[in-house]
Amino acid sequence: MRKLFTAAAICLTLLFTACDNPASNNPMGDITNGQTTLTIRNESAVTITNVTWNGIVLVDLGLYSTPGTRSLPTNVLPGNGFLHLTIADDASGHLVHSPRLRTQQLVLVEEGQQNEFVLLNSTLVVGQNNITSTLINAAPSPPAALTIRNESSHTSVISWVRWNDVDFTHGAAIQSGQSITRDVPAGNGYIRFSIFREVGPNISIRVEELLHIEAGAQKEFILRDGTIVRNEGNNTTGTLDGFIRGM
Repeated sequence: MRKLFTAAAICLTLLFTACDNPASNNPMGDITNGQTTLTIRNESAVTITNVTWNGIVLVDLGLYSTPGTRSLPTNVLPGNGFLHLTIADDASGHLVHSPRLRTQQLVLVEEGQQNEFVLLNSTLVVGQNNITSTLINAAPSPPAALTIRNESSHTSVISWVRWNDVDFTHGAAIQSGQSITRDVPAGNGYIRFSIFREVGPNISIRVEELLHIEAGAQKEFILRDGTIVRNEGNNTTGTLDGFIRGM
């Protein structure tokens, strides 16, 4: 009888202990127990979708993380990676003009931890073709992209290429046959660059054609030997090849 009473007491103790210690408050149950997971908490003012980290989908395209919401924990491998995401125009799925962005900083995922990344208005993001970062709530939408391709016969002399405030080469030269693409804001502007001179100061040049880039457009401009350009130093015009050969 004493043995039966003792066994019953042990069973009751185990039962009440289990009731006092729920497995998890996680809606996915025990998925995070000892596993490496990543959750996205959106504390920014924007709605995001198509969120990935190291190729693993955290928020599917067509599902939305609105401000103040948290994604379900997703099993991932530990390591570093950028968070890639798309800003939704609204929560109804109008994504035609939304840019593909990534975080400027790598997101660290620690092994065996329930990792959480908090997206804030102060989170810096970068466009796919851009180098300059911006705050996520100020990310350009809709974006545009401009490709500048050098098909002239000249290499290593055309440098500091830019359109409005967007720098394409960061001081380097654009080689013959090279193409460079950057995200740009919609608007009007001239392509400007410098022609390198071995003796004397470089020549500041702008392309004579005014470029108009619409929101969401993918535009390409080709530099050729016959492209009409303007010397911004003396305000004379001529062909790109003529200016370079006449130096």
